[in-house]
Amino acid sequence: MQRREKRPDLALRTWYEIICTHGLIGIIEARIADMSLAFTEELIAPCEMNCGICSSYLAYSKNILKKRGAILHCAGCIPRDKRCAYIRKICINLRNDRIRFCYECYDFPCDRLRELDKRYRKNYGMSMVENLEFIRDNGIGKFLVKQEERYKCLKCGGVVCVHNGKCYDCERIESWKG
Repeated sequence: MQRREKRPDLALRTWYEIICTHGLIGIIEARIADMSLAFTEELIAPCEMNCGICSSYLAYSKNILKKRGAILHCAGCIPRDKRCAYIRKICINLRNDRIRFCYECYDFPCDRLRELDKRYRKNYGMSMVENLEFIRDNGIGKFLVKQEERYKCLKCGGVVCVHNGKCYDCERIESWKG
């Protein structure tokens, strides 16, 4: 049996601990804090991937045990100081911290971003290029509101994963694929 890791950075207490310590109000407050973690600027990668709706981040933040080849863990690109796991290796502007978002680059959208965008459009119904243009034209605040509206679970108010369409709060997660 695997042990769960304690992660003080995400305040991941069990529901039992919250109930014992804070009662019903604590549950409500924890639920609101949990939901808001997914929709913060810190979790928006330069390529626009919202790490808060990513299967690996959700597994990490919900303390779901890792399963080799099935459930991966990630704290997000910006929190891990990776800037962008997919584009940073080939982008000198990201490597040297010259830009925050890819739309700020003279080469926007670059070939690597177009490849990523194509894959996400096909597999997940999401366009990173369109989302980056939305952030550029409307600001990060409006983008985060739009993300919350799109990825909020209608059943429990949790976060629905972009990769498998599941809510990691009210559905059983066996694999990132669904």
